[in-house]
Amino acid sequence: MSQLVQVLATLVVLSGLGMAANLRVQSLINALAAQSMLVGGALFSLGWHSSRMVAGTGVVVVVLKAIVVPGWLRASLRHGHSTGQGTEPSLSLPSSVIVCALLAVLGYAVGRPIAVTANLGTRDVFPAGLTLALVGTFIMIVRGTAMSQVVGLMVLGNGVLLAAVASAPAIALLPQLALAFEVLVLAVVIGMQLFRIERAFDQLEQARLPRGVDDERDA
Repeated sequence: MSQLVQVLATLVVLSGLGMAANLRVQSLINALAAQSMLVGGALFSLGWHSSRMVAGTGVVVVVLKAIVVPGWLRASLRHGHSTGQGTEPSLSLPSSVIVCALLAVLGYAVGRPIAVTANLGTRDVFPAGLTLALVGTFIMIVRGTAMSQVVGLMVLGNGVLLAAVASAPAIALLPQLALAFEVLVLAVVIGMQLFRIERAFDQLEQARLPRGVDDERDA
């Protein structure tokens, strides 16, 4: 089981690096769904023999962040609330990949000694979560569209949750704090979507008004 967790943690890091090479929002959403599936699988594997809460958290991550939220974001794209092509990032694509690779090196350089010092049984999971949190923050900073930034926020949430659960034997409060952060992330996504729906209805109502009435209301 530990080898499976290590493989999943490695794939999670690779998925984060792959997201840095994607400019299309649709591709980012698909990568988020795949990454959340891997994170949920890793959490479920970690908690299979030790903690029902951790295993249940893995199931929740798969349902919400690999199925529900990506489906909602795809529906938003189909209905024209965002474009499928992201704007140019602050850094070029090769530079973004290089920076994310350096963040992965930093995440493992910092996270591995912490995992060894804390005597964590899952030494590869904590640095993987830390790396994912750094990559998610980077995506939020360099991407220009709101949808891409939301995806970056979700990636950051995946990293925080993975690192917190991995450190549970040393700091028992962190998994609860990570779950609270996940709820906050989902609340931000839901709030953004509700705002877009409300704005779409307002634009529809204004389009139906006669021009004279519209001008009178503006006056």
